[in-house]
Amino acid sequence: MAEAAREIRPILPMPIRATPYRHQIEAFNFVCELFGLLPGGDRDGPDDVRVPSNQCEARPDRASRAKGG
Repeated sequence: MAEAAREIRPILPMPIRATPYRHQIEAFNFVCELFGLLPGGDRDGPDDVRVPSNQCEARPDRASRAKGG
């Protein structure tokens, strides 16, 4: 099994101490690509997508909602 893990490498350094198995490296690489964690990737999405201004406002936290504010 250790030999199979050497064939594929993590895209970024994995935050673990143990030697990962192949399926763990593949999952880590998939998640890095999915969430845009790769160097030079577009983390915020395309420039032509804009968030409406009313969605940018902070939502009240749970405590203030319980007080009715």
